[in-house]
Amino acid sequence: MYQALLFFIHRTPFFIPFLGLCLGILLQEYFCVRNTSSIFLASTGLVLHILYYFLPQRKRYQWQSLLPFIYLLFFIAGGQVLLAAKDIRTHKNWIGKLEIDSPNSILELVIETSPVEKTNTIQVIASVCALHRGKSPQAAVGKIILSSYQSESLAHLLPGTRILLIKIPSRLIHTGNPGERDWTSFYARQQITHRCVVSNTDYRVLDSARKNYRFTRLLIELQNKIVALLYATIQDPQAAGLAAALLIGYRQQLDPVLQENYSKTGVVHIIAISGMHLALLGWLLQFFVGPFQKTKSGLVVSQLVIITIIWIFTLLAGATPSVLRAALAFTIDGIGKILGRKPSSLNTLLAAGLFLLVAQPYWLWDLGFQLSFSAVLSILLFAQPIQAVVITRFPFLKRITTLLAVTLAAQLLTTPFTLYYFQQFPLGFLLSNLVAVPLSTCILYILLLLVLTASVSSWGITIGVIAKVTISWMNQYIQLISEIPGIQLDELHWTWGEAFLLLIAILTGAGWLVLKSKTGALLTGCVGCLLLSYQYGDIFLHSKQEVLVIYQSKSSSILSWVKGNHALHLLDSNARTKDVKKNRLIIGSTHRYRIQQQIDTLLTPYFQIGKWTILVPHRKFELPTQAALRSETILLITKAAPYHGGGWIQHKVISVAILDGTLGTRTRKNWKKLLNEQKIPVHDMLTDGAFVYSPPSSTFALLSTLHTP
Repeated sequence: MYQALLFFIHRTPFFIPFLGLCLGILLQEYFCVRNTSSIFLASTGLVLHILYYFLPQRKRYQWQSLLPFIYLLFFIAGGQVLLAAKDIRTHKNWIGKLEIDSPNSILELVIETSPVEKTNTIQVIASVCALHRGKSPQAAVGKIILSSYQSESLAHLLPGTRILLIKIPSRLIHTGNPGERDWTSFYARQQITHRCVVSNTDYRVLDSARKNYRFTRLLIELQNKIVALLYATIQDPQAAGLAAALLIGYRQQLDPVLQENYSKTGVVHIIAISGMHLALLGWLLQFFVGPFQKTKSGLVVSQLVIITIIWIFTLLAGATPSVLRAALAFTIDGIGKILGRKPSSLNTLLAAGLFLLVAQPYWLWDLGFQLSFSAVLSILLFAQPIQAVVITRFPFLKRITTLLAVTLAAQLLTTPFTLYYFQQFPLGFLLSNLVAVPLSTCILYILLLLVLTASVSSWGITIGVIAKVTISWMNQYIQLISEIPGIQLDELHWTWGEAFLLLIAILTGAGWLVLKSKTGALLTGCVGCLLLSYQYGDIFLHSKQEVLVIYQSKSSSILSWVKGNHALHLLDSNARTKDVKKNRLIIGSTHRYRIQQQIDTLLTPYFQIGKWTILVPHRKFELPTQAALRSETILLITKAAPYHGGGWIQHKVISVAILDGTLGTRTRKNWKKLLNEQKIPVHDMLTDGAFVYSPPSSTFALLSTLHTP
């Protein structure tokens, strides 16, 4: 198997640079190594490289297999340097280091994105270009999320618009809720570190707009025209919404129920612009330019036209990492055809991934990049061996077996990511893909024809009807598959460690089965045993856990008491009016703590859980008697608390006071002053995040290390 690995490295020269860059990026992100580390790695690689060339000819031949691993050190160091340079928080003019909260401070912003409607709000992303605080502006960098509860406040702001922000933005802080995504890190990887909720009076629009945003505005205008055309010709809002998602990746009006059905059946890649869509467009373009490629000049012109159209479509679809990867792969392939060389598909994939990570190393954490890259890699590695197994004698079944092999291959390396990110696995992915992929291909070509013939009204109506019928067929089929009992495995509780071990097991298992390698069989067995031990150990530790969680939420007060695999959720009246099982905070903790049985009840002003007595001050209820209190008392202050709460802490031994996210600004300030005077420890959720506590004897501390990547 080692010889096979060396052969693979030799045939794919971009493997070592890509692997080294990924390792360096991960090392820098999770271990925050200093610059001396990258210098040490690069110096070590340089010394080893020099020593290698001082060896005799015979020794160099014996040790030449180590050269790729020496080069690996250079690229690991390069990955560290790239990520450190892209971290906006290390910039000397980052707004987090400037005094933006001082009096008369005004930020000058440039709108980066068009307004996007969210639940109850509308938001845009703006980049900071200057801080106005005196006579001359000060240079500033960073990005801010501007959101408003009034849709008309931000709806008119387009990319390139310059505004002056009068209101002080707040720093994004991780909520700390168990199982919830770390949105602070997610946005920081996009250079977004602050947020501001605004109204019409909180900012002033400047007259000028930057010229370098004209192309962006042109793309937005073109996108809006295509969406309007689809809704005008396809007389079904649900079908038109799916058509917009399938054609240009516009998902703002996509039916959530329909989207859930596609996710449940394992065909969500159809409604998310990816390499598949660019491949279909590329094949169509190659078909039309085929007759013009007989001469050298015709070949050059036709390939340049294809590359140009591919990139225009990529930018129109939002230029997400998954689409950019496919566009880069097409560009490399087109350049190879112009030069008369056919590049290796695997090497092209690695080269595209390398170029993307050099441009933006934080794309390594983009889910679209991970799924797209792993799916294509899986197809390139496993599609042919699988097809050799399912080969058929009947020619008319060959296309079906090819699609079957590609679907199975794509599922192999994407499964660990699906299990970790979504905690589910679609058992019906074969049934759905065998019909949905060919049907979506036809729909994509129909929609392209619809856009091209938009000027002919009679054609547009006819093609729109065909598109509507075809999309309805696909939607009905997907809905039928999604309604099959047990078609999806839910609540699988996979951690990042389990997903990583499964990925390694799949790769070593492939080496064992495809290469007939004994080493591969041994490694697969070892990794498989390690994975099973990890899972059983994790289940055992969770069965002994004991933890109290008070969630950080600005809309409702929620508390969970977890013991073993059971949980008791206490919610205020606002949270209990909705389905508890659909509450995102409850879902997150259910996955995090492997909860199997749970009940919920109403949050009351006084209750006892485990070793704790919890007081929830309420302006309409009397205080509990002193005799009922235990030694470990927690004071949870919510929006129901009275403004003056001295009676709730007088003559009581309070272990900690928690100010939750629902508490108003004035009441929060008054309570904090009161608690500080009484020297009671304060946990403010707006700055400290969720309150998570467990007894020292609990296995919670060990579980935290197992679940934090």
